[in-house]
Amino acid sequence: MASDPSEFEDAVLEHCVRIIQYVRFPNGEARPLQLLLKSMRSKPYRDVMEDTQDMSINDDACSSSSESTLDSSGSLSSNELEEDNESDNIEQMPFINRAYSIGEEISLANYGRVLMGSIVERDSPRGEWRVTGERLAIKEMPWQRIRARARGRTEDPRIECAAMQHIRRCFNTDVIDGGDVSVQEAMNLTRIIMPHDILYDDLYLYIIMPNIGEELFSIVTPRGGNFSEDESRFVFRQILDAMECLQFAHVCHRDLSLENLLIDRDGGVFVIDFGMALRIPHDNNIPPQRLNISPQGICGKFPYMLPEIYENRQFDSHEADLWSAAIILFTMFTGMNPWIKPDLRVRSFQLHSSGNLFTVENFEGVSESLLNLLQWMLALNPRKRITLEQVREHPWMTEVGSQNPIPFDND
Repeated sequence: MASDPSEFEDAVLEHCVRIIQYVRFPNGEARPLQLLLKSMRSKPYRDVMEDTQDMSINDDACSSSSESTLDSSGSLSSNELEEDNESDNIEQMPFINRAYSIGEEISLANYGRVLMGSIVERDSPRGEWRVTGERLAIKEMPWQRIRARARGRTEDPRIECAAMQHIRRCFNTDVIDGGDVSVQEAMNLTRIIMPHDILYDDLYLYIIMPNIGEELFSIVTPRGGNFSEDESRFVFRQILDAMECLQFAHVCHRDLSLENLLIDRDGGVFVIDFGMALRIPHDNNIPPQRLNISPQGICGKFPYMLPEIYENRQFDSHEADLWSAAIILFTMFTGMNPWIKPDLRVRSFQLHSSGNLFTVENFEGVSESLLNLLQWMLALNPRKRITLEQVREHPWMTEVGSQNPIPFDND
């Protein structure tokens, strides 16, 4: 039996103003930075989309219409902010001791760009802002572009925001006694990126996230794969930890890939980019059983795509992510994708041989145990694929080795 995915609860966004203030750095230097300062108002995502539909923006603009400036003394000028047709000075806003600085562009992203940032703090409403040591990645997306591009696309910022908030709620209340946990604690627990805040102003949606490392893709590609089995196992165990948490939260990522995994200087792995996520449907039994998901269109990156998704058929949500994880594992130690597209009907496998996807003859120096695991994870017949629990119990997974493969500079 198949069903359409359940709806995520609509994301709640917090309003912010984009201002310029002098900020003190640890070396004693003070210089002006753009800050995102929350204004203690929040709205559902859909309401914000409606409220901002008449706004427009130049793609090259770097600041919003709500930006204030500094006078020659370093104090805010007399510019007033328009909020719900009422004029209020920044000084009259509720005291917020924490804001986010906006720095240079790190990379482009779907719907916008990713900016360098940092957390800044102050002790009083007129106190001096200070830079903390915590670095951020701020995804900045113009509302105009979101409206223009989101229609008919499988990747949607609304889903990304809603999915991350849904996952965070699951692990605040259901796993850790005592309620709220810090962003870093939640990430260490789940191996899933967690936002500090999701903010908006008239022109932009901002997702504020920790800046923790590099894409796994950027490490695997220069090395041409060549991760040892111990190194691959070290990373893969953490991917399985994240998948277990997604299954607990009833979320299918649907776009797991090397590009959507971050890895920090200590070898910690974190799943990112939930714009294609689905909430897994369940039946009415007690306990409820998950249902297959009805066809949702071709979605994700071809080399990592479950064959049933490629053929736009109903699919098992757990198998979709586990299949992608197997491709990631394969690519880590070979530097190659096993195929260009997962077209099982024409057997378009680059490395297909003798009815088995992987054999010792194909991959000299790779253990039979690892090839056996991949064979089961990527079985052509869906009924023969093994579950996450069975993957964890496989002999290759229970071996002791757990070498950290990440000798790179994160500065």
